[in-house]
Amino acid sequence: MDNPNDNDGPIEQFLSPGIPEDRTELRRLLLTRTLKTLRRRRRGKQLGYLAALVGCYLAGLGTMRLANARNDDGVARNDAPLAVRAEAPPDAEAPTHVLLPIDQDPDVSASLLERVAALNKDNQVALYRSAGDRYLEEDGDVQAALRCYGRALDRAKAEELAISEDDNWLLMELKKARLEGKNHAQTGT
Repeated sequence: MDNPNDNDGPIEQFLSPGIPEDRTELRRLLLTRTLKTLRRRRRGKQLGYLAALVGCYLAGLGTMRLANARNDDGVARNDAPLAVRAEAPPDAEAPTHVLLPIDQDPDVSASLLERVAALNKDNQVALYRSAGDRYLEEDGDVQAALRCYGRALDRAKAEELAISEDDNWLLMELKKARLEGKNHAQTGT
């Protein structure tokens, strides 16, 4: 019979470790395979980011190309940022272009009007008021309208502080508050 202390049996061979005691070669092999896999994944991720950036750049170029496309008569669509070219009626003989003032142009945004008003010292009150009207009516941005109306009233003359029929509700309230503030300052209460 087999001796229970005999290490040569099939069960004992199965249970004994099959890895040699010197594991440095196995560790080196595992490390090199792991590093290759990680480097390949990192390179793939970087190439994916690069492809996305190139795609965004090409999409931007295409968008700018479409934006700068010319009409049939050769006039660029976006060549007048501060004024709009209004076409003459179709029954006119020669096509003429009329430049509208920036505060009457319906395509100019309220933020652009506000920036132009900050730079324009001659017509600041009207431009700030137009910007405030557009913020309030088109964008529904009461805070921006309040800011523009406040700047317009800061630069306005005394006769422009009177409430008129074409003032909207917010401008009327601001003018009323300014007049009350002046009255309180004069009376000292």
